[in-house]
Amino acid sequence: MAVGYDALLYAEEGSWNTAIGTFALENTLPAAFANTALGYGAGRGNATGYSNSSSTWVGYQSGYNIRTGSKNITLGYKTADSLTTGSGNIVIGYDIDTPAANSDNTLTIGNIIFANGLGNTGTTVATGTVGVGIAAPTAKFHISRSTGGIEKLFQVGTTTTTDIFSVNSNGRVGVGTSTPWEAMEFAVAGDIVVTGNVYKSATAYVNPDYVFAKYFNNPYNEIIPDDYQMLSLDDLGLYIQEHNHLPGVEMKSGVVDIFEANRLNLEKIEELSLYILEINNRIKVFEEQGGEEEIEMAQDYQYSKLTVRDKAIFEGDIIVEDHIYFNKDAVGQAKILVGATEVEIRFDKGYEYSPIVTATPNEFIEGQYKITEKTNDGFKIVLEKKQFLDIVFDWHAFASPEAKLFVSDGSVEEIQLSVSNEQLIIEASQEQVSEASSEQPATELEAVEGSITQEITAEEPAAEPPPADGQVAGEATEAGPDEEITSTEGDDHPAIEAEMLNESFDESTEIEAVPTE
Repeated sequence: MAVGYDALLYAEEGSWNTAIGTFALENTLPAAFANTALGYGAGRGNATGYSNSSSTWVGYQSGYNIRTGSKNITLGYKTADSLTTGSGNIVIGYDIDTPAANSDNTLTIGNIIFANGLGNTGTTVATGTVGVGIAAPTAKFHISRSTGGIEKLFQVGTTTTTDIFSVNSNGRVGVGTSTPWEAMEFAVAGDIVVTGNVYKSATAYVNPDYVFAKYFNNPYNEIIPDDYQMLSLDDLGLYIQEHNHLPGVEMKSGVVDIFEANRLNLEKIEELSLYILEINNRIKVFEEQGGEEEIEMAQDYQYSKLTVRDKAIFEGDIIVEDHIYFNKDAVGQAKILVGATEVEIRFDKGYEYSPIVTATPNEFIEGQYKITEKTNDGFKIVLEKKQFLDIVFDWHAFASPEAKLFVSDGSVEEIQLSVSNEQLIIEASQEQVSEASSEQPATELEAVEGSITQEITAEEPAAEPPPADGQVAGEATEAGPDEEITSTEGDDHPAIEAEMLNESFDESTEIEAVPTE
């Protein structure tokens, strides 16, 4: 259909063409079809035939110079009048052209919005890009100024000079400011991940150096807040007990000012540094005075671990609700192997006072044993004779600067805490021998546990006659140094020797004694 002077002038075989207006589709070749032209000279230069099909030209000389192409849509005065070769283009606006004379699949609206990658049909999503202010966008959505390159990419404001929200070319986002650089305001319902730094304007942040200024009487002429006060260590302890937090550090609900929290944390760190310096000065004074100053703890304290590196004096009772553990110089075990008669125990650290030592065998032994060569650095356990099995002893060593010697006459003497003479004999009584032999059919005697180091004068006991008629078997009988103590519990148990070591004792011999229990 043609309406107008020379409209569809050369269309001889084409079909489905509509031309309204003078010279509309004037030069179309016979094979052109499905074109629509409305306006003076609209689609006039369409001259290749079949490929120039399915296009729509609306407006004065819209698509005026098109020679080769199809599926083009132009709307407006002289729209796409410079396009000569191309298909799939959409051009809208007054005297608006495609980005180039041979463009394909482009969108141009008013010389402000440009897109490429058009050409898909139906509901298929195009794969092109869209540009605002740039004819050749390089991103899915590319915004640029018409001149001068990228500057402000996105801007929302109440006036031309006041921005509510803006995104600049350097990636800075401003909320409530037209010149964003460091201060940004965000309200985010979720997490924020920051891989760089968070800044605050220097004029809005104050370092808490006033802490040092106040402590050292302000030699730096710092401005000290009127309400700032650094408590003494004693007052600080009382404040924490009462309020359960450091001064000025209160838990508040709602908004948290991270910069204020940082300033407060730094304030407390500076205070802590001053407290450390103060305590260090006290320690120096203590050391210069010889370390003899006593520290009194008048209040109740709870510690998960308390370490005292020197002497500690407790003037009251000590209640231990769990076990007590001693170091390896206080308790231990010693083993005398078969065929040997002695073992030596050496302390890792010598005692300041001569220790009181006890030793107890874990097996019945034949004969006697003794603790000898006892010094501040160790001692020996000696058997009277060789045994037929290994003998393990449990031993304990303790020392006290105020140990007492209690005498049978009721007097009390100071113990000379030093090792006297060479030997300490532990001797079993006849009654203990009877009890031991009745408990198991062995010929061994369990030594009596416990010893007290002391200097005493031993008198040789006088031999007593055999038991009188009617004496109960098993009663203890005191034996002389050359006699044997035998079991009275039947003939199945061999005799247990209890004679002294091959040593002679006179009234002046000094020995170390161990009381029996």
